[in-house]
Amino acid sequence: MGMVVIPHNASPYFEVYDESTLLKAVDFSMKPGADPTGNGNAAAISPDGGLVVVGHFNSPYVAVYNTATWARVTLSGGNPAGTVNGFSFSPDGSLMALGHSTSPFLTVYNTTTWAKVTITGGNPADTGESCRFSPSGAHLAVGHSTSPFLTVYDVSGW
Repeated sequence: MGMVVIPHNASPYFEVYDESTLLKAVDFSMKPGADPTGNGNAAAISPDGGLVVVGHFNSPYVAVYNTATWARVTLSGGNPAGTVNGFSFSPDGSLMALGHSTSPFLTVYNTTTWAKVTITGGNPADTGESCRFSPSGAHLAVGHSTSPFLTVYDVSGW
């Protein structure tokens, strides 16, 4: 099933729709404990469709779901430090980058282990507003709220 994920600011804070029918695909009221907490700021689907991630205003700031069961994934590396504003999966799905409102402003996870990845090249100067991997997966661009407004990372060593 192709999916469309829409974050919003009313419980359950995001909706999942079947791309072909545009009908709601998941009823989270039937999945106790699966509800995210707080306004949905952003949402993404992994390249293989196996994961959905929703960034939130409230702690724990991010919810990752396995789309086979809609169970929440435990982030062994811990949650990001603040409100998640944007994120991106690498093209091969091995990395998930999150831009957030609290230092270090960028958190990157290895999606196999869910451990945090050590970022080389320093952290963004301020709030991570958006993240995008290049089509090749070799670079990660992070937009932030103060000069220089954009930081581009070479992720080959990550």
